[in-house]
Order: sequence, then C-alpha cells, then structure tokens
Amino acid sequence: MPKTPKRSKKNSTPEPEELEPSVTDEAPVEPVIEPEPVPVIDESKTALQKRSKTESTTPTPTIVRQESKPKATPKKRMPLWAWLVIALVGLAGASVAGYLVFTSPEATTNTNTPIVRNTNTVAETAPRLVDGVLVSPSKTNPNLAAVMIENSSDARPPSSLENASVVYEALAEGGITRFLAILTSDAATTEIGPVRSARPYFVDWASEYNRPLYVHAGGSPQALDLLRSSKTTVVDFNQFINGPYFYRDKTRRRPHDLYLTPEKLFLAIRDKAEGVIPSFTGWAFADEPGIDARPETVNDIVVKYSSLSYQATYSYDRALNVYRRSLGGQPHVTRAGSPITAKNVIVQFVKTGLYPKETQRLKMDTVGEGKAYIFRNGQTIIGSWKKDATANRTMFYDEAGQPVVFARGNTWISVVPTDRTVTY
Repeated sequence: MPKTPKRSKKNSTPEPEELEPSVTDEAPVEPVIEPEPVPVIDESKTALQKRSKTESTTPTPTIVRQESKPKATPKKRMPLWAWLVIALVGLAGASVAGYLVFTSPEATTNTNTPIVRNTNTVAETAPRLVDGVLVSPSKTNPNLAAVMIENSSDARPPSSLENASVVYEALAEGGITRFLAILTSDAATTEIGPVRSARPYFVDWASEYNRPLYVHAGGSPQALDLLRSSKTTVVDFNQFINGPYFYRDKTRRRPHDLYLTPEKLFLAIRDKAEGVIPSFTGWAFADEPGIDARPETVNDIVVKYSSLSYQATYSYDRALNVYRRSLGGQPHVTRAGSPITAKNVIVQFVKTGLYPKETQRLKMDTVGEGKAYIFRNGQTIIGSWKKDATANRTMFYDEAGQPVVFARGNTWISVVPTDRTVTY
C-alpha cells in the first residue's frame, strides 16, 4: 500500500480566502436552521442592542437579516485535511480489492497461467536439428564439433560423452572400440577427451553434418589421406597442427592424456569454422509417450564387439524413458561421475574388412544400405539404413520402409560388422 503523505503545515489550516473573518477552524459554526428564528445581534450598534432588550420576547421581522445571514455565516467548506483522509481511505480500499481479485486462485489458474504458458511454448521453442531437443529458435542449428574419443581400458572413464547429441561407436584395431561424439558448440561440458586419432569411416560419419569441426590427434594413413582430399566436408582440426588448443592431463599416461576445454573448443570453432552454418538432413523426432504407454518389461540390448571389456549393454529405464549404458558389465559413467544414457539406440550392421596389404586397419562400407535395429520408447524396430553418398546423412527406416521417428534427445549408434551377435 502506498505510504500516507505527511500533512504539511501549509495544508493543516484552510486558506484565508475560504473563511469569513468571524469563522475559525477551531470554532465550528452552529447549524443555520433553528426550531425558532433567532434575531441576529449586531454588537457594533448600540441602538439595536437596546431594541433587542425590549423586544426579546416578541419575534421581530428578520427578513432582511435572514437574507444577509449567508453572507455573515456561510456554509463552511470541508478542510483540506479531511479530503486527504477520504482520498487515502478510498485508495486503500481499491488496493485491497485489486489484490484480492488478481491473486485469487481462480484468476491465476484459469485465466493467466495457461495463456502465458501456451504462448511461451509456441513462440520461444523449436526442435534442434541434430537431436530434436526443444530449444530457443536462435539455437536450432548451432555449430557442431565431431570429436574422436578413446575407449581403451587405460583411457576410461571418458569425459563429455553424456553431453553429446549423437555418439558413434565402432571398432578400431585389436578389438578396441572408439567413439565419435557430435557436440553442439554450446554443450555444457567440463572437459572433452581423451582425444585420439582418426579413422576413415569416422570421417565419413562426421561428413554427414556438413563441415563440422573434426577434432582428432593424428590418424591412420587412410584417414589422413581422406582429410587432405576433397571427398570430405569436415573442417580438419588436427592436434598435431593446433596444439595450443589442447592440454595434457598429468594424472594420465600418454597417449591417453589429451584433452581440450569447452572454452578452447568454442575458440577453435570460432577461429577455424567461422561463419559455417551446418546444413544437413535432420531426422524426424516426436515427444515421448506417457509412462502408461511404455512397456513394463523390456529385454536388455547386448552388443558384442569383441571381448567382454568392450561389450555394450543398454537397459531400459521405464520411468525416465532412457536406456542406461553399461560397458564390460559395469555401469558406464563419465569422469565427472555422470551415468551415460541414451534416448535412442541404433545397431547398424555394415560390411567390414581390411585394407589391401593391411593386417589390422579396418575398412567399413559407410555408403550403401544394410540392416539396422532401432530402439526407442522401450520398443524395437527391425529396420534398415541407407546412405547415398559420403556427405549425405544416414537415414533409418522401419519395416514398412518409412523413416523412423525418434524420441527427442541423444542417440547412440553401435556400428558392428555383419557377423556380430546382438541380442535384445
């Protein structure tokens, strides 16, 4: 409630022109109308005084005096302070009434809240191209980084995989898998790594996102040749050339100690890929179903790459509608202690072999088509994948040949040779 203005001395006494000389604020005027007319006595005239004494018991004509009475004793105007009190009381009443009306549960719930909420949802969010997550319209197509992250036992646990929009896992050499993490430029991370070397099929998958910053530390001869050619659309960011953006973690042994910070990653994108706007075909995404529409019992998804140490398992969490990832029979967590989960899991079968005159360097046919299992919302789709060219996006289809509609959020893609065993 507004503070009551202090009454100044100036306003405490009516202005001089408001009162006749015979009237004061301390001596209120008696009512004008009397039961019996009373003569008005003029003390300035002696004659009238004497006449008044002799004729006091007899009413005298008072017509003239009655006509002059308003001039002698006018009706008093209401003091200014009284008007102020009335105004303040009215203002206080209006304030209380307004408070009661606009803070009532009915007004807030039924009128204001739904309108504001619906307006914000429509006007201030839009699906992000890379993962369908609803974000501010200005962030639907951010710059992307495709980072090679190691998965050998000496490199565990990794950092920032929980923040990636898409993660590819595939074999490198010796039965060891490696990750390609697709990160938005504004991903909330503490550190990224350990960063390792490139392989040509990972370069192909990174090319699908149209000039992402491809972060790696060296690579196989085939991968480095591909990066130097015009067959790829990535922005090459090799640690061998861009060392100042990276740092070595002294608590780890080489070569499992190479990292970069989110700030350095942001600077790298700014310096090496300034003005690059990703342009690629996005997948279809939809809101997740309510818990009642989710299956109560779902079998684990088990992907056997090689040894038990590289066996990936995804267990469905019905309450959160995510798949919890395990590695080597243990929950897969990041260095920060965050559990790794996925909204969507894809198992993609590709033809795999060796390069000519190579005994360990793998070659994978990323362009073409093949079988795929897609898991989302606790359901399984036995479908297929298709990729028309190196720079084109890999698309996934259901049994009827229609594009799969994914749940909004991150996706893990386990790429396996066609002879590997996957149970679900």
